[in-house]
Amino acid sequence: MPEKTHRIAVVGAGLSGLATAYFLGKELPDAEITVFEEESAAGGKILSERKAEFPHEMGPNGFLSSRREIFELCQELGLEVLFANEDAAKRYLWMDGALKRIPEGPVSMMTWGELSLKTKLSLFGDIFKKPRLEEDESLYDFVSQQFTEEFAMKIADPFVAGVFAADPKKLSMRSAFPAVFEAQRSHGSVIKGMKAAYKEKVEKGLAPAKRKRGRLCSLRGGMRSLPAELSKRVNLKSDTQVTTLNVEDEKPILCFDGQQHDFDAVIFATPADRTSEMMTAAMPGVAENLVHVPYTPVGVAVCGFSKTLDIPRGFGFLVPSNQESRVLGVLFSSQIFPENHAEGTTLRVMFGGAREPGLLDLSEEELKEIIAKELKEKLGVDDAMDFFRVIPWKRAIPMYELGHHKKVEYIQNALREKSIFITGTSLYGVSMNDCIVSGQNCAEQVKNYLRSKYD
Repeated sequence: MPEKTHRIAVVGAGLSGLATAYFLGKELPDAEITVFEEESAAGGKILSERKAEFPHEMGPNGFLSSRREIFELCQELGLEVLFANEDAAKRYLWMDGALKRIPEGPVSMMTWGELSLKTKLSLFGDIFKKPRLEEDESLYDFVSQQFTEEFAMKIADPFVAGVFAADPKKLSMRSAFPAVFEAQRSHGSVIKGMKAAYKEKVEKGLAPAKRKRGRLCSLRGGMRSLPAELSKRVNLKSDTQVTTLNVEDEKPILCFDGQQHDFDAVIFATPADRTSEMMTAAMPGVAENLVHVPYTPVGVAVCGFSKTLDIPRGFGFLVPSNQESRVLGVLFSSQIFPENHAEGTTLRVMFGGAREPGLLDLSEEELKEIIAKELKEKLGVDDAMDFFRVIPWKRAIPMYELGHHKKVEYIQNALREKSIFITGTSLYGVSMNDCIVSGQNCAEQVKNYLRSKYD
């Protein structure tokens, strides 16, 4: 058996940490790679409950088929990818006391009765826009400038609620949606820029098959299948809390189990505040930038009904922030991925976020009452719930404020040519696709660093 050439620590066994360790193992098969996790189970906020009367997801509901990397990983791991039911293309907004179906493309958007003529003309006018060279903009300002404020409120605002649960007037367009931001800066037209970016993806072999592009996907057996399978392929040390990082003679030293342990490289894949705590002594500047990455609180409630409810066919609905609502949106979970759900109806309700964070402090009974009222008002659901479960994720999603890119640049410069690396959602994107891509990138960086230093 060959001697292990490098000792590498990955701190954090969420999807980013597990993916990084897995890809590192492929790049450096002789290295001793250990993943440290303070919880008893890996996976972070990816939480699938399959044994309940109504199987459900309490974390990410799925991933988009926008990149090949996650598909290739699932194939390597022997996981079966499920594509959302075709009805999931039907999405709704709650506006003016009714559900309004969102148009599925730019052509149907031009005939949608909920948009003014001014906004429709602005959609057509996108192709004539000139590049703007702002260093950063809020998502709300970006969309208002590129199109109209009406489009920002009716389309962008609820979309942001579904992805980040954030205030679109505070969310950085550059950091939250870098591809769209760069498309405008390079082409003026978002449509032209995104088409050019997709063409480049195709040329590099990174784009999915056209018929599958942009569809929501899950996994047979639930999203937890991915971290569970990755956990089997890495050396995982759970129930182990890393407390501090020190550096001596350029060598990183981690403190855990009451002792200090040295490594050739250390990768942090933990939430920003935890990474900051561990790095304060060794790298106070990096720690200071990390501690100022805020997180948005999001509550998730799963409501199960033994009968099939008479609700619209589709993905679910979101609510613009200028509408009266105690919820951010509702997913028709059992319609989206029927293979992963029981008979009857399972609804997944999102609440809290930047709009009403105090909801997460209410009791389960209080939340159940509020949600039942919302379901009755918006979907006409009078039936009593046969199943109800709620999780208040107090620090659910990193919030990329204006200027977030400056924090990332500072951290990258501070860690350049050092034995310490950071990956994951606190800096590099909040989606599951982002976790996989940042894990691949980090593994490549670690490999290059070790080879340049030791080979």
